Amino acid sequence: MGDKLSRAELDEALFGRGNRQQLVELVSSANPHLIAGVITKALELQILTEEVARSHNVDISDEALAVFNEENRAYIAGQLDRALNAFICSIVSQES
Repeated sequence: MGDKLSRAELDEALFGRGNRQQLVELVSSANPHLIAGVITKALELQILTEEVARSHNVDISDEALAVFNEENRAYIAGQLDRALNAFICSIVSQES
């Protein structure tokens, strides 16, 4: 089997540890070009989202974000876990 992992092993490794620890390990060992591409895409989506919000007169100041985060902490934590999973999966799927 060498250095290759089966899809089941990749899934187990992906979901068997905490997202943040998995991300640390993945970033330290993955192809830097893949990591840069995924980060670039994530930042592009963030910028697009912010610009669409601004164009619809949505207040996205630091203060508004802090209030929203405080009022929706559990929801944001769940969404962050989902986003980290998607981020990790996008890197793993490109390396496989």
